[in-house]
Order: sequence, then structure tokens, then C-alpha cells
Amino acid sequence: WQWKLNGEFPSAGPGGGTTVSLGNTATIEGLEAGSLYTVDIAPVDAAGNVLEPHFHVQRRFAVAPPEPSPDLADTWIAFAVGRGEARSHIYRVRPDGSELTQITHVAARDRHPRWSPDGTRIAFDSKGRSEPTAVFVADLDGANRTRVTPAGLGAAEPDWSPDGRSVAFVGAATGRFSQIYAIDIDGSNLRQLTDVNN
Repeated sequence: WQWKLNGEFPSAGPGGGTTVSLGNTATIEGLEAGSLYTVDIAPVDAAGNVLEPHFHVQRRFAVAPPEPSPDLADTWIAFAVGRGEARSHIYRVRPDGSELTQITHVAARDRHPRWSPDGTRIAFDSKGRSEPTAVFVADLDGANRTRVTPAGLGAAEPDWSPDGRSVAFVGAATGRFSQIYAIDIDGSNLRQLTDVNN
């Protein structure tokens, strides 16, 4: 097959385009950002003649200008590291691997960190030795660790609302099916979002 940029193939005879072997792909180079192009594609025989009956595909497209590289100067990555089921802590680190910082320090299994939309707080679930899992919110440095969810719900895997005022999480009262809940980060306005009974 052949491709041709900003030009159509004849109905018969030599195609005059760029030949590509059957099954291979082609890359069009030298396109300018913001420009509009038309590419024509047609099957050809071994000699480069357009196959009859004439068949071709035409696509018109624009090349978008390249987006600027993201500024990662204020970016943190959060993750949990631990030893089995007994204990784990939340850490943060820069994308280049620098400034590794431990955020949580209590004797618990802290997991599933999620940044708030404004990047100033982190939600995570935590399980003490004799306590069910609960959702907590802490500042960027781990200060002001605050329990958000009520006792006995087994709350885990939090995620923030777009406005940063509440978190959704998976929870299940003892002996019941897991449900999705939401709660404001001050611990008020608990609401059950799903009703799964099997």
C-alpha cells in the first residue's frame, strides 16, 4: 500500500505515493504544529500501480501544538511500605526520588494513601492491632492525624470528592456486605451510597 500527503491517487497506473510493505505501519514526519493535512491511502500491486477497482481512504487532520512539560517542582508521590499485615506506614517522595519522608508513625497498618484535590492533605486507612480499619486524614507532613469514620464500620480505601470536603470509602459492619459510603472530613454527614445485599 501507499500513502500520499495532501494529494490524491490516480484512478489507475503508478500511485506515486510512499510505498509501505503489507502488514507494516508508516510514520509521517516533518508535520508542523497547528497545520491542517490530508493523507490518502491506497492499495497497490508489487509494481506500485493502484489496484483496480480504485479504492482509497482519505483522512483530514490537524496537528496540535505540543503541550508544555508539566512542572513537577511541587509534586509528591505517596505510597505505603510495611512488613506483612502487622504494620505499614505512609511515605512521600518527589518524582525524582528525592526528599523521601515518612508521614505516618503510629503502630498501625496504614495503607491506601490519597492526596486531597488541593494537595495539602492525605487520606488513608489505618488498622490498629485490636481495632477495625478506619479512614484518617492528615496534613502533608503527617501532623493533625484525624479519624474521619465512625467505629465499627471497617472503613477502607478512601478517595476524595472533587471539592475536598468529603471522602468516599468502602465499609462494612460486622457480618454485613461491603457498601460504599461518603462522609465529610470533619466526621459528620455519613451517608451510604450503595445497597448491596448479595
